[in-house]
Amino acid sequence: MERIGIDVRIAKKDLLPSFIITGNIGFNFYNISSPHNFLADIGLVPVWDLFTGGLKIQRLKLQKDRYDIAIQHYEKVILKSIQETNDTLYELKTAGNITNIAEKRNSYDIKELLLTELKEDAGTADYLDYLMAKQQAVLSEKLIISSKINEIIAMINLYQALGGLDFTKPEVL
Repeated sequence: MERIGIDVRIAKKDLLPSFIITGNIGFNFYNISSPHNFLADIGLVPVWDLFTGGLKIQRLKLQKDRYDIAIQHYEKVILKSIQETNDTLYELKTAGNITNIAEKRNSYDIKELLLTELKEDAGTADYLDYLMAKQQAVLSEKLIISSKINEIIAMINLYQALGGLDFTKPEVL
């Protein structure tokens, strides 16, 4: 409201009549005639702007419309921030689930690699089986690293969605 410059008190004051104080109170005080002329007799004269009244009312309506637009913009920004927060929370949850699955897969691949080493030592598996198991273990470790990076990125996005600063933009620096 401060940014769009609305002051309700000033707008209401524009629609009220103004009073002119004259110097008649001393001269007419002994001869106050009727209640209809009382204000004029004591020196107060109300003045209304007859020709600019419609203009003032339209200005007031324009200010009200600007206020409504500002409120709608504010609500839109709030809804957008809630949506961004929900999206980043879902992204963080999904990245965490993928990390857990990758860690379970990695523990399985490491057990498979150890089993293949034992088979190779016993002579029931060849070196190619060992290399394939080693490759699978390395790929699962790579998947863990990738999913942890995605989880960190999701945390940063959540921080930004909740009002944190974006240090990649030059105006922040």
